Amino acid sequence: MEGYWTDYEEAAVRQMMTYVFIGGPATITRKLEAFVAQTQVAELMVVSHIYDHAARLRSYEILAELKGSAQHAEQMAVAPSQVQ
Repeated sequence: MEGYWTDYEEAAVRQMMTYVFIGGPATITRKLEAFVAQTQVAELMVVSHIYDHAARLRSYEILAELKGSAQHAEQMAVAPSQVQ
């Protein structure tokens, strides 16, 4: 975007994009796990700036599916005999 914005604007955009996760389920899972490991946060607040309402809902559905998969995997690792 050289020539379209100032150095300050470019730095601001790069800062805002630090924690943007774009990709398929495997990519998002990997990036979120790295983010949580790095920051040690206890919860996440997710925002999707997607204009199309159906697409925005689908993005949240995908995230919920990933959360469900992660919880299931965590249960299996901790107590496989107790998971049904």
